[in-house]
Amino acid sequence: MKMQWAKRYSQIVWLVMMAVSLMAVANIIECDILLQSGCWPIFGTIGIAAIKATVFTLILELSVRRKWVFIVVLSLGDIYIFLTLLHCIGWLAFGFGISRTALTIIYETNRREITEFLPMIGPGIFNAFSRNVLLFISGFLIALDCALNLKKKYYRVIAGVLSLVGIIYVATDYRNAFRNSLAFTIWSSAKGVVQDVAKTRSYMANIRPLPYADSTRSDHRAANVVVIIGESASRDHLSLYGYPLKTTPRMDAIADSLFIFNDAVASSFTTSYNMPRLLSFMPSGWKNAEEERPWYEYPSVFTLFQRFGYHTEWISNQEKTGNLSNLSAILTQSADRVKYGGKLCSDDVSAYRCDELLLPYYFEAIRHEAPYKLIFLHLLGSHTMYKMRYPDNRQAFSEEDVWPLVNNRKWMDSKKARTIACYDSSIAYTDSIIDVVRKSLAVSKSPCLFVYLSDHGQLVYDDRDYDGRDERYVRVPFVIYANDAYRKANPGLISRIAAAVDRPFSTADMIYLLISLTGSEYMLYDSRRDPVSPDFQSSPRYVDCDVFGERGLKELPVSRRKTQRPATEHGS
Repeated sequence: MKMQWAKRYSQIVWLVMMAVSLMAVANIIECDILLQSGCWPIFGTIGIAAIKATVFTLILELSVRRKWVFIVVLSLGDIYIFLTLLHCIGWLAFGFGISRTALTIIYETNRREITEFLPMIGPGIFNAFSRNVLLFISGFLIALDCALNLKKKYYRVIAGVLSLVGIIYVATDYRNAFRNSLAFTIWSSAKGVVQDVAKTRSYMANIRPLPYADSTRSDHRAANVVVIIGESASRDHLSLYGYPLKTTPRMDAIADSLFIFNDAVASSFTTSYNMPRLLSFMPSGWKNAEEERPWYEYPSVFTLFQRFGYHTEWISNQEKTGNLSNLSAILTQSADRVKYGGKLCSDDVSAYRCDELLLPYYFEAIRHEAPYKLIFLHLLGSHTMYKMRYPDNRQAFSEEDVWPLVNNRKWMDSKKARTIACYDSSIAYTDSIIDVVRKSLAVSKSPCLFVYLSDHGQLVYDDRDYDGRDERYVRVPFVIYANDAYRKANPGLISRIAAAVDRPFSTADMIYLLISLTGSEYMLYDSRRDPVSPDFQSSPRYVDCDVFGERGLKELPVSRRKTQRPATEHGS
């Protein structure tokens, strides 16, 4: 019976498990193994699938004589096939499979929401099959027909050679090999959700009432305040700050209507360390370790402005959870409304979306019935994998545009020039998003303003052969726009803003600036840390707890624009 089973079915079982294992390893669409350059990762992926198929087929052949063992092995194979199909259909239909996102959604979803979601599953699966899976099935059936007509010795040779390739790949790049397997995906996703839940519960347990709440008061000098937080946008790549390529043509066109701060420094070159400081009273650093306190002990901008009478919203295109996520997901829970427009988890590569998807949520927020609103837009901006940060038809620059600017750099080649072109195109795309927000505020009869800044900068082959975050590249764009209604209502504040554009300050002090721009008062407000206050005092700026300009944090040259005149009216 064993030989008869092996002769009839082993080739079919191997081919089925090979196909299923390919789907499990590569997630079909945008697995980061397949996004790597060269053919070796692709061959390695095929080899890993061959190992799985070969091992399963051999175990199944050996268990034929023991019925209960055979049933157990076959059942495990069925479970594996089911999970893989579920995983891939999820990717194709909804943008994520069995992942941290899926498990987070399941955890956070109640029975009513599940009932409402069920009718959507059928059309989603149908669309997935109609677009992609039917083509895959057709290819599989052709391969199956070939396998049935293939002599057994050839099948054994093919299985052996491919498995050997897989073994070599695992030996040379075992981290990628295991990290992209379905088993690891399920295990790491479940572990991540448990950690997220524990982190959230810990934060909720540490939430404290706003201290000195009775000291809050606001004149509501701005009815609508929009804070646009960009991602990895180096000030030195904005034409608004003198970059040769026109990466910010829309802001350039209205530069006289903007307050362009020339010396703003981020408190870290990572998003995770910046966000608690941008969204609370947490300082950029401490003079000594005794002063250091955990982030949750500082009042947040959301609880403070709610006390001022503002409706607060957090609208983000960044991840809520995942290995690359930051504290913003926890810090923003106190906002009146929170919306994640794109992927919920940093591990979901194909769930990335361009920042324009936030605009419908922004317009919904700006039209909210509340008379006073504070709205945060957290962009994906110029995050790494720059090519994915804007639609294909929004590629603003090419290698040819960049090359004259960089051909004197000895480390430069055409591939790196293309990377810079993609980075600059992401800056231009962000400029278009900012312009949509500006236009919406310009036509408002209520006093409105926006603040645009980036969480940190980015080194993109600027002064050496490196692309990524760098502790020296923390000078960020910092721009304020005020509409005509705000300018007419607050001429004194406009003069103070115009006088402050050359002051050196840390973006960690943004909360003091917002208090000032809205005409608000609070016990913990420190005018010495408010860049537009007459009492502002320049003080050491910390970058990841080191003073900027010391201990290797060499200050790069500051490119300055002409200081704006303190006019009371500017064109919109």
